[in-house]
Amino acid sequence: MAEITIGFNNMRSVKFHLDSGVTSCTCGCESMCCNPVSRSGTAVGVVICQSVHHTYSRNTHLWETALCPIPSGTNWHALKCIRGDCESCGFQLVPLCEMEVDPANEKELEWRKFEMVIAGKTKTGDPKKVIRLEYKRTSARVFLQFAASKIPQFIIHQHTARWQDVQYKACLANLQPGEVMSLIDFAENYSFKGQDEIQSQHWYNFQLTILVHITYSVNPSFNVLDPKSKRLKTDYFYYISDDKIHDSLFVQHCLNIHWKSLRDVGKTPTRHIIWSDGCSAQFKCATAWFYVSK
Repeated sequence: MAEITIGFNNMRSVKFHLDSGVTSCTCGCESMCCNPVSRSGTAVGVVICQSVHHTYSRNTHLWETALCPIPSGTNWHALKCIRGDCESCGFQLVPLCEMEVDPANEKELEWRKFEMVIAGKTKTGDPKKVIRLEYKRTSARVFLQFAASKIPQFIIHQHTARWQDVQYKACLANLQPGEVMSLIDFAENYSFKGQDEIQSQHWYNFQLTILVHITYSVNPSFNVLDPKSKRLKTDYFYYISDDKIHDSLFVQHCLNIHWKSLRDVGKTPTRHIIWSDGCSAQFKCATAWFYVSK
């Protein structure tokens, strides 16, 4: 989405809409040129080109233009708008200049997108493909066709990320005495490699699994009058193993170790809240729920 936003801003450059040395705009499009940023009201006649002012400093500012306004009394868009079930929402709401959708406009803009490209061959001779950020120079219509297919997908993704961020902060702020809140996820496997390895070492390396576990609990020594005192106490746990199978049983084993460590220091939490990346094979499958039920 960041690349699409940059592409929109490139498309809104004055050079794309007008020829060199010309600043007036006569296309008369209602979305931009008839709504000058420098003054209020509708423009009449020839005005200074306004396209360069209709850019987006954040990705959110772009995709929110494709949705209905946020209802009063809430900070969130309607769920049917987020899911794409609203007939009033859609890419057609994004303000576009007539020159950007004009088939006769042969001017090109530069934009980028991630795509699968061929990068050599495998050992068996088959094409080797990798995802790479590729530069494109196309007309505005080609770019807009690509953006129109991607923005609806990003809307629900971005909404979910914002919702989870708000819920996480609320969960942390409302943590009560006797409760423990955990952040847990697997780090990338650590590979033991020498900086200046000999050729025979290149074909073999030893790896370890690292599970990172951060816990928060209410600090019993918290002093409201002391500005340096913190309400929450943070503990860090790292589980290191040569078992490279990142499954639910590995997570359960580590959580049992963590629970035992709490019991050994005389703590018995009344509630354990766990935040994870939601991997089904590690945290969300039936095996994990059966573990919780016990």
